[in-house]
Amino acid sequence: MTITKYVQDWFARAEDDLFTSRTLLDQKVSNNQVCFHGQQAAEKYLKGFLAHHEKHIRKIHDIEILLSYCKEIDSS
Repeated sequence: MTITKYVQDWFARAEDDLFTSRTLLDQKVSNNQVCFHGQQAAEKYLKGFLAHHEKHIRKIHDIEILLSYCKEIDSS
């Protein structure tokens, strides 16, 4: 299965959030901001995974729900 630009965009946005989270952590900035960007990265990686498997991407921010959708594709 080819990785489309749409999927690549999800992963690129996730990488941006992960980079921001790591940068804030290194600079000892508010843990709230570090966690927020970490959560955003996880959400976008999961949505990228779903997009890669041609699943509908709902406008939700619940990691548990997104993870349950991903588990339906691959339980590992």
